[in-house]
Amino acid sequence: MLRSVQGAAWVAALAALWAYALTLSPTVAWVNLGEDSGDLLAASVTLGIPHPTGYPLFVLLGRLATFLPVGSIAFRINLVAAVAAAVSVYALVRLACALAPEASRHWTAAFAAATCALLYASSRGAWSQSVLSEVYTLNAAFLAVILWLLVEAERDQDPRRLLLASYLFGLGLTNHLLLLAVVPALAYVTWRLACTRKIGLTAAVLLPLLIFWGLTLDLYLPIRAARNPEFSWGVPASRSSSGGS
Repeated sequence: MLRSVQGAAWVAALAALWAYALTLSPTVAWVNLGEDSGDLLAASVTLGIPHPTGYPLFVLLGRLATFLPVGSIAFRINLVAAVAAAVSVYALVRLACALAPEASRHWTAAFAAATCALLYASSRGAWSQSVLSEVYTLNAAFLAVILWLLVEAERDQDPRRLLLASYLFGLGLTNHLLLLAVVPALAYVTWRLACTRKIGLTAAVLLPLLIFWGLTLDLYLPIRAARNPEFSWGVPASRSSSGGS
């Protein structure tokens, strides 16, 4: 079953990535509610600071993407959104199969999960945000991966997946605060593993530390602002002083 799920997830993710790459904007795009595209592109190229809440994770990933030997600079940064969307498709297949009842976990379940994930990938909302520089597909990727890890952590009583999900939760918050929606699931699985004594004092201490570790990427904002980058929306003192978009 595991090989079928992995295969279906990879096929769905690569198919989505191929479709997104073919339709990816080669430059700055203002369509599909992409008002922040130019802002994020400029910040990524200059290691600057875009509009609040600053989105340091996307900016750093965008900067890394500029070194890819394909297309224009804008095309390379736009690829970040496409790859993140493909990751979300992969994780959705794994999440759906993890939620399936034990008796139905065979190749037909993997096929059905891949089909549903591709329907999501081809929806107007998902596709429109996957072909230009925007932070929403990266948020979707974090959400899907974290939920997948939490389901498997609860099912297999595996605290390691809970710890990884906690770190990714903190890191994902440096991309978009909408990821706070995963808090109830994170709290529920933590409680479930605590009830079965799969996590003890060490894990209880590690969980908030791992979340905080992920959040430390936000230090990019005041550190970079102090260097007066070429492109900066403003000088951030803290994330709490400004709202997200």
